[in-house]
Amino acid sequence: MNDQETSNFRSGSPRSSGRDPVQPWWGRRHNILLALAALIIAVVIWRLASTPRGERDVVTQPVAVVTATVKQGPFTVFQSALGTVKPLHSVTVRSPVSGRLLSVSFSGGQMVKQGALLATVDPQPVATQLALAQGELARSQALHAQAADTLQRYQQLLTEDSMPPQRVADQKALADQQAADLRVAQSRVDDAKLQLANTRIVAPISGMVGLRRVDPGNFIQPSDVEGITTVTELHPIGVEFALPGHVLADLVKRLHAGAETAVVAYASDTDTRLANGKLQATDNQIDPDTGTVRLQAVFPNTDDNLFPNQFVSVKLAVRELDDAVLLPTAAIQHGADGPFVYVVGADQTVSIAQVELGPGDDMTSVVRTGVNVGTVVVVQGSDHLRAGLRVKPIATAHNNDAPPRVSAAGSEHDKRDSVRPLSGESAHRQHTDDPDVTPGAS
Repeated sequence: MNDQETSNFRSGSPRSSGRDPVQPWWGRRHNILLALAALIIAVVIWRLASTPRGERDVVTQPVAVVTATVKQGPFTVFQSALGTVKPLHSVTVRSPVSGRLLSVSFSGGQMVKQGALLATVDPQPVATQLALAQGELARSQALHAQAADTLQRYQQLLTEDSMPPQRVADQKALADQQAADLRVAQSRVDDAKLQLANTRIVAPISGMVGLRRVDPGNFIQPSDVEGITTVTELHPIGVEFALPGHVLADLVKRLHAGAETAVVAYASDTDTRLANGKLQATDNQIDPDTGTVRLQAVFPNTDDNLFPNQFVSVKLAVRELDDAVLLPTAAIQHGADGPFVYVVGADQTVSIAQVELGPGDDMTSVVRTGVNVGTVVVVQGSDHLRAGLRVKPIATAHNNDAPPRVSAAGSEHDKRDSVRPLSGESAHRQHTDDPDVTPGAS
């Protein structure tokens, strides 16, 4: 052993052998634990990053939802169409006599009763004609009386053989002529009195009077096309609209049977209900160009919400469904396989049920297959639901919780195409868009 080796040995320094020194067993265990912890943290971070926030929330607690129960009851199917308000009676007021318009007694938009004074024509010319007619009548009465008295004396002389028969016959003809002249004179007096009465122009019907079309001082006559004004009946008032021809058969049967068919009018540009009425008449033929038939509904219009030539959207009850399975429309979801609903089970977990829908509105829909009466479905809170998740019902919805809205034309489950029931229980629903009924044209 040389001096260098002896020095290294004494100092305890290891000899260089070309290999790393061996770590103790506790150092290797510490490194393995650190690697496992880092792997677990990475997996947790990846799971949290790949899971939607809504699903991460429901892992820890049930989803709060609003539920409703499928019920059974009557349902009224409504058909929608665009219509125009038409007055049942509208009259153009013209002067029955020719003359100078003396005064006007109405203002535009004024409600008048039948027989109310609207205008006055200068009565002086007609009064003069009446005086002349009365004078002619008096002259005819005197001549007739004289001829009748002479005839009576001639007839008396004829019985005594003191008067030729021909003379008596001539007098009788003269008396008959005077009687005819008397009747003509009386007719002229009656006509003059009628003309004098017609110088007072009155309302032919009750209704709203329009703007005046001629000013006082102008000469007017019966042949004037525009007349003085118009009077339009507003109470009641009609609405004309068109529906597909295939609905006509059922409507005609109901009309002939005396059954009332409910009609509801809405503003065409809003969801505001204007009036409730009933179907009054149908046209006698179907338009070959459009395949539609014209109908007329009548409305009391006590609130004056309908005005002539106004465009409205109407809903007409075309069919009644008895004992229909009714489902809140808000519960219906749409997926790749069609409409479905989330059903809440007895264990408070949800499952998916595919449904076949019938007619419906924005509140209630008819279900043909998929769910039964008494089934509990999710109405609100279904955004992050999936089959098997637990839920916590926090409220129960009813079919009439949401206000209805209306559209001009129906479409498959159009949320804007509905009306509230006219009367009865809340289960008695109405709808405009029936899959078996084609939307009407106007």
